[in-house]
Amino acid sequence: MKAKTMTFKAKITLWFAMALVIVVGIAYSIVFLATDNVLQQSLKYKLIEATDNNVSDIEFYLDISILNPSGTYLLYDGYYIEIDTDTLASTDNMIFSLYNSDGEMLYGEDSLISSDIISDIGEVQAFTYEDNTYYVYDASLSEIGLDSLFVRGVVSKDEAWAMMSDIIKISLIVLPLLIIAAIVGGYFIAKKSLRPIQAISDTAKKINDTNDLKQRIEISEGNDEVHQLADNFNEMFAKLDKSIETEHKFLDDASHELRTPISVIKSQCELSLSKERDPVEDKEAFNTIARQTSKLTKLTNEMLNFSRLENQDRYQKDDLNLSELVYDLCNDMALIKDKGITLTSDIEKNIQINGNEELLTRMVTNLINNAYRYGKENGHIKVKLVTKDYKIILSVSDDGIGISNENKDKIFNRFYQVDPSRSNEGLGLGLSLASEIANFHDGTLSVESKIGEGSTFTFTKEIES
Repeated sequence: MKAKTMTFKAKITLWFAMALVIVVGIAYSIVFLATDNVLQQSLKYKLIEATDNNVSDIEFYLDISILNPSGTYLLYDGYYIEIDTDTLASTDNMIFSLYNSDGEMLYGEDSLISSDIISDIGEVQAFTYEDNTYYVYDASLSEIGLDSLFVRGVVSKDEAWAMMSDIIKISLIVLPLLIIAAIVGGYFIAKKSLRPIQAISDTAKKINDTNDLKQRIEISEGNDEVHQLADNFNEMFAKLDKSIETEHKFLDDASHELRTPISVIKSQCELSLSKERDPVEDKEAFNTIARQTSKLTKLTNEMLNFSRLENQDRYQKDDLNLSELVYDLCNDMALIKDKGITLTSDIEKNIQINGNEELLTRMVTNLINNAYRYGKENGHIKVKLVTKDYKIILSVSDDGIGISNENKDKIFNRFYQVDPSRSNEGLGLGLSLASEIANFHDGTLSVESKIGEGSTFTFTKEIES
């Protein structure tokens, strides 16, 4: 099976199996080397213990009269050494022999290297004979008169491998079974762990097939990375669904708004062309056409502004002095004095912001225009800019008609107007655009209002460290 056609579960299982085999191989090599060292030391200790036991088992006598006539004895330098059937007997492939200080073997089994080497008493030494390595250990007899004798123990180094053979045999059987069990278990764990991803894939395919963004990924509760991915996809689907619904509504509302001036312009043109008219009637018709054309142009420009704002790469952010920008706008717009309204400002100096000057100018201008539009005769507009609690706070307050609680949640919607009777004064896009500009600058635009007392629109943004 080619890697490109394998399922993700199969790939994970394959990677896991390969990693497991490598790790087990490395671990087994380390354990094997460590075990070999331990077994070699164990073999040496065993040789020392067996040789010392043979030394302690050797009995000697000076008086022959007390000896058992049927026993076997070795006469050496006036001492009778008793030779039993288990004296210096080979055990666990270890060979034991009795030597004198001249290197002459007095009793025991002659090993191939016994007469060819000289070993330090009390130390295990390794000697090579015919490509084989042997451990040799000499232990002297401590009895008076026999201190020139020593017992030699000899064992092949390969005996440690014989001790390890059982471990190797068991490992060769058990380890593959453990690896197979781990791989099978890993496959089912991978399958279970990737089940949410399969749910994500199925939901994405269903959305692609049906274009239904209301579909959501249904998986069990959890807080791991896969569940977080599923939650993020669900949030993304929700935002896309809301965005598309908003765009559909925007297109419907825009179509409706465009239809009215176009219909008026068309009807005026048809009426003017249908019969002879006097100059006064023509002037009224042209004024109507001009007024509707102006509204149509304004609506088109606002829609273009929304389109540009959604393509945020068109607007670059720079470090700006927000205090100077707002101060200059307030001075300019205070000259409007529409409906006798007075505009005043309270601007904290040198407030810096990283933003786009064109968009910030449009946001402040829209908020002030909105205050003029819905302000009362001879009323007041107050623009305030301060920093508080590590936040930039810009507010525009008026003492106009106010906004009901029912309308507070709607005023930032595109084409929504609190007072339809004032539709000739605006398009219902100013506050929506101001809210989008606030979001573009990582801030928020909120409103506080009471009917008959006025409204306060507040732009809030965290101060960047």
